[in-house]
This record gives sequence, C-alpha cells and structure tokens, in this order.
Amino acid sequence: MRQLFTLITISICLTSTAQEPNDLIELLRTDLRNQRDTIIHSALALSEKERAAFQPLFDAFTTELRALWDDRLRLLDDYTKVSEEVTDAQAADLIDRLFAIEKRDVDLRMKYYKQVRKVLPAVKAARWVQVERRWGQLLELQAANEIIQLPGAR
Repeated sequence: MRQLFTLITISICLTSTAQEPNDLIELLRTDLRNQRDTIIHSALALSEKERAAFQPLFDAFTTELRALWDDRLRLLDDYTKVSEEVTDAQAADLIDRLFAIEKRDVDLRMKYYKQVRKVLPAVKAARWVQVERRWGQLLELQAANEIIQLPGAR
C-alpha cells in the first residue's frame, strides 16, 4: 500500500509540472499508464494462473477505458476553448457530455467487474475495482486542477 501512495504522489508531482494541456495529456498517456499497470498488479498479488486469466480482461478494459479518457480530455479541451465566455447552451452541452461519459465509465467498470469476478476470487476482483477507481479519481483530480487554473475559472 505504501508503494501505491508513493506512486500517486509522484504522479501528482509529474502532472503539476505540465505547462500546457497537451503536456498533461502526454503525461496521462505515458508515465501514469505505466504506473497504473504496476500498481494494479502489485495490489492484486496474482498467481501465475490468475494473471494469465486476468491480463486479457485488463488489457481489453484498458483499451476501452482509454477511449473514455480520450473523450474526457476532448471535453476538457472544449471547455478550455470557451471557459471565459461560455454560453448557457455551451455549459449545458458540456455537462450533458460529462454525465454521458461518467455513465459510460460506470457501465464499463460494471461490465468488466462481472468478467473479472469469473476469473478471480471476489476479494481480488473487488480490490481491482477499488484500486482502479482510485486511480481514475486521481486522473479526475488532475483534470480538475487544469480547469481550476484556467483564467475564467477563478
């Protein structure tokens, strides 16, 4: 667990050095993704047999999750373009898109939890959901930090 907190702290420090939204996007897609894989596998302490069954599901989940994060980052980029002069219609559209992404996120996690539960004991499947969700919250926090730093958001 100490390793998890250390990596999360490092991740926050890395993203806080991002000067441009594109820097943040690049960090999210490289260093943080690699750290995520290490943290997940460390937290689950899988046997070889469990790892062989889990890994294809984890890879498929990661691919689908990446598409969701691409949508989140596009939403953040769209917000940054209109943040100082956002209209009511634009604000409503942005929030509708956010809720749709969040619903897809929950649906995706439920879908893969059911599949992971078939190949791992319930305790490990639950731990995967918990660690994965905390990782997602860290990324959301980093995205929120980018929004807070926008000129119109203060």
